[in-house]
Amino acid sequence: MSYQRKHNTGYILRICGIAALGGILFGYDTAVISGAIEALKTYFNLTPAETGWAVSNVVIGCVVGAFAASGPAARWGR
Repeated sequence: MSYQRKHNTGYILRICGIAALGGILFGYDTAVISGAIEALKTYFNLTPAETGWAVSNVVIGCVVGAFAASGPAARWGR
């Protein structure tokens, strides 16, 4: 009773590619935020606490956006 199991290599590679792209984009966003911190502090005259709050809100916005997009993506997505 032996059977061969077929693997969909293309599907696996697409999943891995999408996951890698997500990591690359997250790293890019982090680098952009890091580069923008000095300009934000100078332009808005922010204290260290205000700077931390502004940067953390970017990450919070990403989390909220992902949760908000999950429902429509599941419903109308691929």
